[in-house]
Amino acid sequence: MKVTLKTKVDVYRLNRKQIIWILLSVIIAVFPHLPRLPLWFPLLLISAVSLRWFVAIKKIKPLPPMLVALLTIVIFIAIIFFQGLSLNREISVTLLATMTVLKLLETWQKRDAWMVVTLCYFVILTRFFYSQDLLLVLYLITSVFVITHALFILQHDNEKNIIKKSEI
Repeated sequence: MKVTLKTKVDVYRLNRKQIIWILLSVIIAVFPHLPRLPLWFPLLLISAVSLRWFVAIKKIKPLPPMLVALLTIVIFIAIIFFQGLSLNREISVTLLATMTVLKLLETWQKRDAWMVVTLCYFVILTRFFYSQDLLLVLYLITSVFVITHALFILQHDNEKNIIKKSEI
């Protein structure tokens, strides 16, 4: 008697294509904010994106969760130290962009990836706090298409990971 089963093989895990689109979404979302963010932010962005990519291609091991938490706390304190404790537009955008980038360091499942990509929409939206130039609007519309495509890739790219087993 032959029975055919479909077994899902870790469909919640991210593949390289999905990771590329997540990283591209974060880069394209925070790029227009770079002139207004602190001087250390581009270094953080490059470091987090590079680290996440090298983990994806299995060149290095991921950072331990405790180290990521400690790094997040240190950066949060640095933001408050350099920008103050008042709740204003600059500190809010800086915190949102920073936490979106740092979330890359703990994005291993689709659930986390959806959160990162969704945060990218908010990061894009905050750029309108500063300007509504036509070129900026065109860039941000393009960004929305890229981020929406990343969501599509997250939702539909694991269909090829279904394995058919025959004969039990």
